[in-house]
Amino acid sequence: MSRPARNGIVLGKSGVALLLVLVVALVGVWAYTAFAPVPPQATPEAGNRPDPGALDRALLDAIRDGDFARVRHLLQEGASANARDEAGDTALMRAALFADVEVMRALVDSGADVRARGQDGTAPLLRATHDPDKLRLLLDRGAPVDDFAVLAAASVPGSRSALELLLAHGGNVRAAGPAYTALMAAALNGDLEAVNCLLDHGANVKARSPTGFTALIGAALSGNAKIVAVLLDRGADPNAVCTLERGILQTPAGVAASMGHTDCLQLLMAAGADVNAQGGPFSHTALLGAATTPSKETVQLLLAKASVNATDWTGHTALDWAARRGETEIVKMLRAAGAEQSQPLPPARPALALRTAPDADSARRAVAAALPLLQRSERTITRTRNCVSCHQHSLVSMTVGLARKHGFRVDEAIAGEERTHVLKDMGGRVRPLLLGTGIDPTLSVHVLAGLAAEDEPDSRVTDALVQYLVLRQRKDGRWQQENYRPPDEASDFQFTALAVRGLRAFAPKGRKQEIDVRIDRARRWLQSTEPVDTTDRGFQLLGLGWAQAAPEPIANAVKKLIGEQRANGGWAQLPTLASDAYATGLALYALHEGGGVPVDHPAYRRGVEFLLRTQHADGSWFVASRSFPIVEYSSSGFPHDRSQFISAAATCWATMALTLTTPSPAK
Repeated sequence: MSRPARNGIVLGKSGVALLLVLVVALVGVWAYTAFAPVPPQATPEAGNRPDPGALDRALLDAIRDGDFARVRHLLQEGASANARDEAGDTALMRAALFADVEVMRALVDSGADVRARGQDGTAPLLRATHDPDKLRLLLDRGAPVDDFAVLAAASVPGSRSALELLLAHGGNVRAAGPAYTALMAAALNGDLEAVNCLLDHGANVKARSPTGFTALIGAALSGNAKIVAVLLDRGADPNAVCTLERGILQTPAGVAASMGHTDCLQLLMAAGADVNAQGGPFSHTALLGAATTPSKETVQLLLAKASVNATDWTGHTALDWAARRGETEIVKMLRAAGAEQSQPLPPARPALALRTAPDADSARRAVAAALPLLQRSERTITRTRNCVSCHQHSLVSMTVGLARKHGFRVDEAIAGEERTHVLKDMGGRVRPLLLGTGIDPTLSVHVLAGLAAEDEPDSRVTDALVQYLVLRQRKDGRWQQENYRPPDEASDFQFTALAVRGLRAFAPKGRKQEIDVRIDRARRWLQSTEPVDTTDRGFQLLGLGWAQAAPEPIANAVKKLIGEQRANGGWAQLPTLASDAYATGLALYALHEGGGVPVDHPAYRRGVEFLLRTQHADGSWFVASRSFPIVEYSSSGFPHDRSQFISAAATCWATMALTLTTPSPAK
């Protein structure tokens, strides 16, 4: 008889055997489940593993945002350090553009290929030429140096450190692209240190581009007399001739005179420059160009050798051109030297009917009359010239964008077409823009300002334009004009203010700290530099406002701009000219947008009354052209014949100033 168990269960021999069988079976089941292969989708770990493509996309976004912690986390999670975006740029290329050197270091440490190129052939090194620390990292990790890297570095003002790094790693000091050499780029930037660096390493001072452009022509354009002297001492040709698109000719003396760079011109003339050289479709001479500038010193210097009655392609003399600026000291100097005025000045206002007397709703009617005219001319110039312009695209975009916000009806079909046209045109320039070339400098800032007014989102195009501006900023904080086409393309204040506007609107998140530093440099230049005319004053105030300057300098700029208002309520471009819509519209817009002056301020109201009195029945305002042409005239359909481009710009500024007086539905 078996002994009862303490828990009351009694097992016989057969029960024990059965128990052993059960134990063995359970052990087998456990062994199978523990060691048998399981399909990947059956494991919780595999089910939660992120998609590699999603990881790469997240990494690229984090790089653009400059989020170092997230970049490091995503790399640890398995994101590829060699991921590419939709344009074919590698993660390292994006980091060189958008992030700081630590993000780049994290990518390289995780296996990013410093030699990998984008679909357009661009290497990471080309995106880092503005930052010696980034260059040093890439070079230390084996990035190869090609000619384009040297050219790109030379295109950046203040590039000596970058150039020395590249040349020390085998860079070619005589690097040449399709349009310029490294020395030409540095000279055009007015960068004496970079020029000396390149010359010390053996750069060819006599090199010419396929069009004939030389480093000396670039130096004369920049206005840096020290570079002009250095290049002349090294044997540069003072009579080199460059033939630009459409047959326009440039010589060192011609460009120095046209920009009013007296010191440069004096050196060139002492070296034997021919100041009577003439040619191109507009028969330009040094004196004809200088006569359109405010530089009495330049004109006085030229009068010793220049033919005072040489004529342009239409028979106009230097005195004819100078007289377009009013009764100035230059006009008196030319007359005293025997200059003749071959043709009468164009009338102050063409014989078109003006609008009826202003009333309470006149501003709204004036804006409504101007908008269709501006938009139609924008479409016409696109179809006839297939280009992007400041006066008929970007300023119109600024005007249309503001009008839309104030409840005006705009032609959305035209607005959409033109926005697409601008983005397509700029999209074709992304690669050169990222290297600091490929566009007229003034156009770059106008395009960004127009896109900002239209609330265009960030894109590859805006990123490229931001980088272009980063690369073009001078060491003193300004952006410098490379043309002289007053009043719309002649002011460093204009270029600098609009650059600040574009950077504020489109700076990528990862570049915010860097961009803030650049904007602050621009603010300091705007505050410390004295304007010379109304265009300068208007854009100084706009720039200070967009740069978020302190109240005191803004208030001072407001006071000085209001102080230039005429008795008739308008502003004039120059003291020697009559009030016009360009100066008045710009002044009013600047007072409100940059200075915070309310639209019911007495000065603003008087300016509005001037604009309403001077608008033509067709919706336009007339302003006479006073800049020597650089492109062949073709009609955009806007009124006022050969003065239509500046009149279109004036109509934009006047329309924006009036729009601000109308209620905004958003408010």
